[in-house]
Amino acid sequence: MENESKVSYNYIPITEVSAKAAQEVVRDLEELRADAYGYECGEAISPLNYYSCQLLRGNLISFVAFYQGKIAGAIYVSKIGNDLSVDQVFVATDYQKSGLHLGKQMIQYVIDNKEQVEEILDCSFEGSVISPNSEESKELSHSLGYSKRDNDAYGYYYRKI
Repeated sequence: MENESKVSYNYIPITEVSAKAAQEVVRDLEELRADAYGYECGEAISPLNYYSCQLLRGNLISFVAFYQGKIAGAIYVSKIGNDLSVDQVFVATDYQKSGLHLGKQMIQYVIDNKEQVEEILDCSFEGSVISPNSEESKELSHSLGYSKRDNDAYGYYYRKI
């Protein structure tokens, strides 16, 4: 797809910069996430919210998608057991109905680059989990090869990677 070639991705090394710079990066990411989900910014970007804390502690890592030089979305991932967990995928409102399928691209990028994620998190992955929260995200998960785990109380979908 022609548009996909114009998307680039950068790992954001939050724990490798000064505390002030890290807080600014996390604030910017959380503002983008709030915008993408239609949240009130004040609550979503609190330095004490779950995702802010996990990013600052290095328990979540983030990759940012750029389209034609502009930030178009981001993905937060972590490790759960031996699995790569896709924790958050969000696309800037300007790109949500663009036909770029950025959410799908970001998930596929992380899977295709699992070695980089393994190096950053100092682990190795056998599979990947995602917890879709809408019919649209369930369809997206299926299109990427995820399927519902039997007897999973948390609602995770799984695929080998």
